[in-house]
Amino acid sequence: MTSSITQATGSFGALRILRATARGLGRLSRGFGPVLAAGWYALIYGLSSRETYGRPGPISGSWALNTGHSLLFGILALWLLLCAPRREGWPRVGRGTVFWVLGSVLTLGVLDELHQSRVPGRTMSATDVLTDLTGAACVLWICAYGASAAASERGARLRLCLGVLACAGAGAIATLADNHFP
Repeated sequence: MTSSITQATGSFGALRILRATARGLGRLSRGFGPVLAAGWYALIYGLSSRETYGRPGPISGSWALNTGHSLLFGILALWLLLCAPRREGWPRVGRGTVFWVLGSVLTLGVLDELHQSRVPGRTMSATDVLTDLTGAACVLWICAYGASAAASERGARLRLCLGVLACAGAGAIATLADNHFP
């Protein structure tokens, strides 16, 4: 008999959830990807337009905000990925697609930082762009794995955990850099 913890953990099904999400997103036409990406970038732009005054908050608050870049730009990468050619409903995450998505995220991340530099109380930060790219790269890595016939539950969970750690690490680097090199 399995324990309730094992049952609860087993029911999580990271790979199952990943593939179900991909199937749902795969039902959207490729033309809907740019609409979602543009709307999401408008949200990012709006968040970057908020003025801040005074001293930055505690390091833990700064870390959460810096790590948030990876989430925002990771989702942007997902919306951009919807524009890619598909195979069996999954976007083909080949070199060209990776180059295009990461190049787009880099461009939009730099534009966001330039915009932020003109907002009172905000600054431009190269480490924020690094965090943006980390989130996007993790999304691409996980999506490419989920499309693989060799994908396993264990592999999906491992990649999700490593992706979260990479994003948290990028947020930590951005926080330390911001605190030591304002």
